[in-house]
Amino acid sequence: MSLYSFLKINPNPSMIDIESAFDGNICRCTGYRPILDAAKSFSKDFQLNPSNVVPNFSEMKAYDPQMDIPFPIDLIENKRKSIKIEKNNITWIDVENLDELINELKLDRNYDTQILLSGITHFGTKLKNKLRNNCSIKTLLINISNISELKKMKILNDSSNNRQILEIGSGLTFSELEMNIKKLEAELNNKSFYKTIMDLTRKFGTRQVRNFSTIGGNILLGSNVSDLIPILLSLNASLTVLMKNGQTKSVLLRDFYLNNQKAKLDDNEILLNIKISFDSDENSIELIKYFKQSKRKENDYSILNTCFRVLLDKTSFNIKEFDLSLGGIDSSYAVYLKSLNKKYEDRKWGDENVFNQIQQDILDELNSNAIKIESDSVYKKTLALSFFTRFWHQIKKQLNLIDNYSNSDVEELERNLSSGKQEIGDLNENDPHIGNPYPHLASLKQTTGTASYLDDIPKQHNELQIGFVLS
Repeated sequence: MSLYSFLKINPNPSMIDIESAFDGNICRCTGYRPILDAAKSFSKDFQLNPSNVVPNFSEMKAYDPQMDIPFPIDLIENKRKSIKIEKNNITWIDVENLDELINELKLDRNYDTQILLSGITHFGTKLKNKLRNNCSIKTLLINISNISELKKMKILNDSSNNRQILEIGSGLTFSELEMNIKKLEAELNNKSFYKTIMDLTRKFGTRQVRNFSTIGGNILLGSNVSDLIPILLSLNASLTVLMKNGQTKSVLLRDFYLNNQKAKLDDNEILLNIKISFDSDENSIELIKYFKQSKRKENDYSILNTCFRVLLDKTSFNIKEFDLSLGGIDSSYAVYLKSLNKKYEDRKWGDENVFNQIQQDILDELNSNAIKIESDSVYKKTLALSFFTRFWHQIKKQLNLIDNYSNSDVEELERNLSSGKQEIGDLNENDPHIGNPYPHLASLKQTTGTASYLDDIPKQHNELQIGFVLS
């Protein structure tokens, strides 16, 4: 299913695209090599294997999209309608536009809890357990994931202030963020931000999580290990909030997390979008870089993540602004080191004295009483200084300054495309079954969706149950 839907959206992918699309698929019954081999056969850069290697793709029929069963036209043309489901003190409402949501929030209902839901990738399991254990709580759940007004992304140019503003709808999923930023790449002045977002979406969760997890939900959750929040803090992003009276207000994210404490929206307030402003002054260079350390390179929570931003004079390379935010360093929240912002103004990037001072200042900030590092304190501080060292030397190389570090010292280590093969030796003429790669007996039914599982069998009246009693 993952492969089919991916090919419908990306009919001409590369093998790297294929591997990325499968990064969240867990297979319990076989190895990943044959699955990836089969999937990669649809890629534009796929090369046929030798005939003695299994599978021999040259013997297989080429994929023809015309053979696909067409999607039912009735479902394509069917306009979505609002849904309301009530059961066991729980009411689910599915709203389709912003006006409908506002009207729902204005109603005076007698509920103990009222929750707006979108991707539900974090809250879903907690909500299920909470409601299962205590169905006496009258709960209203409002699904806002289909509101188109929250899924827009556009670029605005403020020429009077030499700024370019990127507006990101709060309802966009991380996959949609990735897709939209690709479309806007040509218009976006700050190419380092584009690379930062592409790096973020590659490392954030699995493909399945990115397809549902939303930008707004990630911000409002305010996790201390959020991959997104440190980026937005360093870029001084602002939130556009719709208030109960129908007016909007703008709140800087740094103020929303005032004193590094997570804030909450007031009742019936809605996060509409996030705005990021970039410097468009032709005399300045704005550079951004995101780093993440986790137990696995992808699909894992951060041990520590950081976002650095520096604004430099284009001619002298003197520092105008320097920003650093960290996730995972504090046990409660993401941290923005405000005191560093203007501290190095007019100091030259590339000066080793400046490098040493920034390193010491970062360490002093992390040693302060304002930041509570509960575990792996030395390791996380070392990581933070290591990330800054890489950032410093990457920017030096980008500015063509003399640097003693090699690219391999400071650039990210990338995993090569996976590969493998299965070779079949001489077959036994007396027993053709030995050594031959026969398909699993149930594989055709499983891949076509016709397999019947125990859970699919309806329960019978007075059905006998069997269980093991262990000593």
